Amino acid sequence: MEVELALVPPIIRLNHSRRRYAFRILKLSLKYPIRLEFKKSFQRSRYLEIIESNIDSIYSLNTNLKRDYIAKMSQIEIIVNSIKELIDPKDLETIRHFYFAPWNREVPYKITISRQPKEETTILHNIYLKTLYNNSSVLSIYIDGSQTKKGIGIGLGLVVYSHETPYIPVVAKYRESRNIGASAIVYNRELEGVTRAIKYASSKAKRGELFNIYTDN
Repeated sequence: MEVELALVPPIIRLNHSRRRYAFRILKLSLKYPIRLEFKKSFQRSRYLEIIESNIDSIYSLNTNLKRDYIAKMSQIEIIVNSIKELIDPKDLETIRHFYFAPWNREVPYKITISRQPKEETTILHNIYLKTLYNNSSVLSIYIDGSQTKKGIGIGLGLVVYSHETPYIPVVAKYRESRNIGASAIVYNRELEGVTRAIKYASSKAKRGELFNIYTDN
């Protein structure tokens, strides 16, 4: 069955998983308990390797050394042993844990939800657009979705306007439309629209530019 499924032998798959786990341990903080034990086991493994390479001379001097230092390996030592020939701890790149702590970061965007009726929101939006006249560093992205013919799917549109003119722009800087499938729901279209707007902004953004993304839901 393994041959028919093109699967490598279990011993290879298990060794691969064990090595991946070992490399993952090396990425942990030096103060992490498992990382501390890993370091001790790695040092012990190197020491045993030196002893084993000179076992004949050592054994002739003291028979207890062989029994004391070449003992049954623990699980952590087995894991260490699987990668000891692949790395040198002294050459590993230093990882600065929590240098960019998630709880100390600020997202580069803010979300504003209008609490006003659509008619008043439209008026306020047009007033805001007038404050952007001749401002080439601001781009507005509008997204909207609609149900197409039954059985065809959800349509999605995205249009981008630049405010470098002395009036509300009417010519789009960029536009695209697509069908996201017959199995999509309204939530899918809104999420897909915002996602594509963010991707567009990320691909075009320059220092000092501001992107406003508008969605009606």
